[in-house]
Amino acid sequence: MSPFAGQQIEITSILGDPEGQQFANDFVSAAQQAGWDTAGVNAGVFTSNPIGLEVLYREPPPDNVAPPALTALVDTLLGLHILPARSVTIFEDVAPNVIRLLVGARSGDTSAHSSLSPGELPPE
Repeated sequence: MSPFAGQQIEITSILGDPEGQQFANDFVSAAQQAGWDTAGVNAGVFTSNPIGLEVLYREPPPDNVAPPALTALVDTLLGLHILPARSVTIFEDVAPNVIRLLVGARSGDTSAHSSLSPGELPPE
């Protein structure tokens, strides 16, 4: 991920979930070591708590080619077996050119990574 130093990433966890908060802090440390721009962990309240990890991005890239930093993050998470499938959720409330990593509660099912109920919006 270090070839993409300066990439902005927002990392969000569930308010009141100490394990998720620690996992999110680990992502902050890794992002900072790679030179990515992050302000730390944002804690959010959800109507139904997210499970696992989810990568969010604002809009489909031109010609459906993912930006290199987004591809690097997803490939890294897949390689570490943290993300079970190549998946990015398009979410218009994420700022342009920013990647949001949503760290949900731990799941007993390691294939679960996404979380939001239909129509539910992640916090900003």
